[in-house]
Order: sequence, then C-alpha cells, then structure tokens
Amino acid sequence: MEHPPTAPHAAEVVGSALAVSRLGLRARLYRAGRRTYWAAAPFILASAVLPGSVVPWSMLAALVMALCALAMVAGAVVGSAAAPRRALATLDDRGLSVGTAAGVVALPREALRDGIVVARFGRFALRLHDRAGDRYELTMPDEPTAWRWLHALGLGADQRAVRVVSDRVLLQGVVGYFLSGFAALPVMLAWMAVLAAIGAGGPGGFMTALASVHGTMFGAWAMSWLVGHVDVTVGGDGLRVSRGIRHRFIPFEALEGVARDGTHGLALRLRGQWRPLLLRFASDVDAEALAVRISAALATWRASAPPAFLAGLTVARAADAEAWRVALREAINDGSYRTAALSPADLEAVVASVAVTHAQRTGAALALRDLQLASESTGVRIASELLVAEEAVESVARASVAVEGTREGPRRSSRR
Repeated sequence: MEHPPTAPHAAEVVGSALAVSRLGLRARLYRAGRRTYWAAAPFILASAVLPGSVVPWSMLAALVMALCALAMVAGAVVGSAAAPRRALATLDDRGLSVGTAAGVVALPREALRDGIVVARFGRFALRLHDRAGDRYELTMPDEPTAWRWLHALGLGADQRAVRVVSDRVLLQGVVGYFLSGFAALPVMLAWMAVLAAIGAGGPGGFMTALASVHGTMFGAWAMSWLVGHVDVTVGGDGLRVSRGIRHRFIPFEALEGVARDGTHGLALRLRGQWRPLLLRFASDVDAEALAVRISAALATWRASAPPAFLAGLTVARAADAEAWRVALREAINDGSYRTAALSPADLEAVVASVAVTHAQRTGAALALRDLQLASESTGVRIASELLVAEEAVESVARASVAVEGTREGPRRSSRR
C-alpha cells in the first residue's frame, strides 16, 4: 500500500543498483521505421509506372524497406534493458543523482515524467521515466524508502499521473506470424488494384513482389498491435485504458475497485457492469505495481473534496463554464465577495482539484487566463501533470495558452 508523502529534510544516500532501458530511443527508432515503411510506397509505384527509367526505382524501394526493417531491429536492440549496475543514489531537493562505475546519472525533478514503485522477488525498486521516455529502475533498501523517495520526487498518486505500457511480445510474434495475412490482405488487394489500373506488370513481377512484401509487413504490425498490447495511464481523476485500437477513459466514480486476476492479470470492477474489465500484462511485476497505484489513486480521489469556497458562490447555471468564469472573477475583484478573500491561488486550487466539475475547472482556468497568470500558475502545472480525462486536459490547455489580452476568448490547445 502506498505510504503518505514524506520528503527528506536533507540529502539522503542509499546503496542501490541501477538498470537503464533506452525506451525513448527505441520509440524514436520505431517511429522512424514506420515512417520509412510508408515512404516505400511511392518508390513501388514509380517502379511500376516508370519501368524503363534510368533510376532503378525498384532497387530504391527494396532499399527503403530494408532501412525500415533495420530501424525496427535497431530499436529492439537498443531498447532492451542493460544489466543492473551497483550504484550509490543520492536524493536531494534537486532530484536524483546516481553514481555508477560508468559515471554519474543525474535525474533532476523537472526531467522526470512519472514514476512507480515495483516489487520483484521481495525487493522494491523505483521505476522512473524521464521526459525523453527512457526508463531507470533503481533498487531500494526497503518499501518505506521507495515510497518516501517517490513522493519526495513529486511522483506520488496525488501528484503525478503514471503510464504503464505492456507488450506481450511472444503472443504478438506468434499472432503476427500466423495471422498477418488477414490484416495484410486489404493492403495487398489495394496494391494489386493500383498496379492493375496502371497496367504495370503481371503476377510474379518484381514490383508485385515488393507490393506483397509491403502488405505483409503491414499485416504483421497490425496484428501484433491488436493483441497483447495494453496501455494504462493512472491519473488523479481516473484511468485512460488502451487495448489495441480500443480506447476508453474510466472516471473514478465509475470504478468500484481493482483486484488481481491470476498471473499477469488485473480486473477492474466497474459500476453497473457484472463483468470486470480484464487486462493482461507481460509481467506480473507490472500488474501488481499498477494495482497498488490504482488503489492509491482511487483512495485519494475518494478522500478529496472541492474547495469549500465554491459552495458560497452564486452561479446561475452550474453546468456553464462561462458562468463560473464570471463568478470567480467577481469573487476576486468585487467587494461584495470580500469575506471570501479569494486569490489567484484559490483559482489554481480549483484547476488542480480532482473533485470539481468540468464547468468549474474550465471556469477557473479561463479566469486565471484573464488575469494573465496561467503561465505562472502552480495549479495549472499540477493539473497538467495529474489529470487525464480529455475534458480536464482541454480545460487545463485553455489556461496554458499565452494571453495577449485580458478579454481574449478561449482557444483550443492539444495536450503535449
């Protein structure tokens, strides 16, 4: 169970072991491979349309596809976890500093994206991700130390959302190998239709073979992505769950609880549904760590309450963000609200709260923006790191937009 936040008063040093996985670099190489894959299509068409050209289009198409495969393989290799190294970890107000035989790894607080406590064979570790996507797993001497360090870094369940991505590689490889033809068939038929329409080659032609390989690669990726892939983000207001092409947000008011379901499994009990939502992970470590984090975030949400001053504001339309914007602005500027003594910090508290309505959060965000304080707002920054509901993210994004005038209307912005 997650422990309450307790930050050390001075620098704390523990003996540890550090394992680094360059998952961010792997993701960038995978992305480059996918883009290179689609770049092969024009060369395949050129090889069909311009067979007599001086430029060997078919060879270029084959080269591009080879580069695609090389980027994907390179990503798989460089993204694998390195063996843990003995380390001396130091936690202070700036963040983490981990000294190993290979040098010092500095992880300042602002460079960390999220973190979670994991347990493996009775030992506890901090699993941290930086904003580039790389993962650092740091063993801790005991469980209380792990939780204390997580909260001291500002990564607890009440401070930061955390994302856990799991791929069951063996299942994906088997399905991708045996069933890729089903997903590849539409692409291959489309290629054959295009080649037939332009009168290029017949069965057995080189460009036809390239088009077939191109379609088969797409099929293998598609099938491996549709199965064995789970992506869960635990925020302060709920869960964002993705399984293949299926995406959904589960607010905490719809979540009754979470329980383990056999090996590597997690069951989310939802209100009004007799059948739980089952998630299967590649590792039992991930499933257990996520169960603990969801339970902690759910308990924090249940214990939370909206700022008390909201009940004292007169709002004609409680579901209207513009009405809350006006009421909150008047609560700061109008003498009739002087007893409430509202300040910009109160508006920040509304934006960052997990217990307010969408209209209240949006109204407070717009009021902050009108005051030209959004870019300096601690509450907006906390909300952007903690909330995961799409409408909450949109509200925070509105407050984060640079203000050019105090009366400027709301503009839309996307999440980073």
